[in-house]
Amino acid sequence: MAQTTTTRTQTKLNENKDDNEWLEQFLNTSEDDLIAMTKNKGRGSENEYNVIQIENIIDIKKRANFVFQNRRYKEAYDIIEDAIKLLPGDIDLNFFQAQCLFHLGEIDRVEIILKNLLQSDDKHKMVQIPRMFAYSLLKKKKFAKAQEFLEKSIPEYNFDVQMRNMLGFALEQQNKLAEAENVFSDILTQEPENANANNSLAYIYFKYNKNLPFAQTLAEKAIFYEPQNPAFLDTIAMIYHAMGNSEEARVALQKALTIAPSNPVLLEHLAKILEA
Repeated sequence: MAQTTTTRTQTKLNENKDDNEWLEQFLNTSEDDLIAMTKNKGRGSENEYNVIQIENIIDIKKRANFVFQNRRYKEAYDIIEDAIKLLPGDIDLNFFQAQCLFHLGEIDRVEIILKNLLQSDDKHKMVQIPRMFAYSLLKKKKFAKAQEFLEKSIPEYNFDVQMRNMLGFALEQQNKLAEAENVFSDILTQEPENANANNSLAYIYFKYNKNLPFAQTLAEKAIFYEPQNPAFLDTIAMIYHAMGNSEEARVALQKALTIAPSNPVLLEHLAKILEA
């Protein structure tokens, strides 16, 4: 039940495979596709290619992949700027730039880039762009704006589950618990194994202080799928505590703290349980 957007929504962008599909696609672009991307339209025939540009992009892709995967985000950002100079309007490159800036904590710049990409991505329908834009709004605690954006975007992207999870979180953070409950329940109807939805619905029942045995079952299912998730361990700890099982709550929180030892919410909840 940790109160941070990053852990609660399970959208750690550097660790989530789905959210990095765009990077895999970009890095695996074939040389033929790169040739098509780097047609020298402004310098004579459109069938002419700038071989130097192609070679530079291929080299940049390799270097960017290496440093990004090693979480050297500032270095990756500096590298990708070289590619953007060659292809200033390329959606993948600009999104990669936003990704790097996000990890560097420059959320305002991320929003500007993503707003522009949302306007230019009608053809590609690149789902990672609205996902990340919504996540940026959540990160800045603009929950009402995130709700508005997600409610508009979700139908356009085939009711993307990650965006629906974020919508549920935005609603919950505004204390719109009944609406959030409906969102997470709908997700579980389609994907009973969705770890985040199980955890989030369990947390809502905890906030309601109702259906606690069922909340425990949901939280246990979430932990089954992601046993090392400190936010999930926090949720079940607080449910245990609400049900009078302080010892089990303490064990769960201490396990969570071995994974995230400096998490202030976990420390606060452990102190609360120990004082009980």
